[in-house]
Amino acid sequence: MSDKDAVMKGLLEKLISKAKNAHRDTKITTIAGATQIISGHSVQDQEIEIGEVSVSWTDGTRTFLIPYSSIDHILMV
Repeated sequence: MSDKDAVMKGLLEKLISKAKNAHRDTKITTIAGATQIISGHSVQDQEIEIGEVSVSWTDGTRTFLIPYSSIDHILMV
């Protein structure tokens, strides 16, 4: 794991936890411009896995995976 991956993993863990506790969403935008949202409202439907090089989650029907190296910015909305 690179230093950037380690920093991004720590940031995502903290931000997703804070967003879930506040019932807010986490919005991730990639370098390519794609935007994905991890819902803070449907806690029971999502399984979030913050791994060594990527974050993945499911919304109940689809599974998303974003490598840390492709993340441009993250927001709590």
